[in-house]
Amino acid sequence: MTRILDRPIAELLPEIDGFIARGATVYIKWTCPKCGERVIADEPNVYNALGYRHTERQDGTPCDGLYLGTVFGLAVIASGASLDGGQRGHS
Repeated sequence: MTRILDRPIAELLPEIDGFIARGATVYIKWTCPKCGERVIADEPNVYNALGYRHTERQDGTPCDGLYLGTVFGLAVIASGASLDGGQRGHS
């Protein structure tokens, strides 16, 4: 079973800013209300308060679900020690 650790965007925005300041690339994630798939935004380092459109399912079929919620997850891409301040190996 996969645990989804989504949180309100108001809690995530300072965390997103911190990741970006340390050189990470951050993508917003959400669950599509139409098809139920987990979706990662196309554009990194941006939060769109007007909502997110899920255009295509993982199997290639169209979805067109619109998410207007305020609860999201994050996908963070970092290189080297950019997130841990140079302290590699710490969790």
